[in-house]
Amino acid sequence: MGAADLAAELRHAHGWRMPNAFQAAVALRHELRLATRITKDFNPDLHPFVVVPYTVTPRRGAAERDRGRRRQEPGWRLRRG
Repeated sequence: MGAADLAAELRHAHGWRMPNAFQAAVALRHELRLATRITKDFNPDLHPFVVVPYTVTPRRGAAERDRGRRRQEPGWRLRRG
């Protein structure tokens, strides 16, 4: 079975969009690991070929700092040189 046929099967089985299904099919077909941060579609607990390379967490205190910011006043203009 080719990667395109496998992608079609994965798409129907998991409800993935075609680009995600094709990436998974190529990884499975060639016995590769798929490094991605898209854990919504590629849950590493359900799909052993998936590797999440890193996760992003907000810096400590960022929410408090952002809450105190004033909104920029309207009316500023971009000047062209």
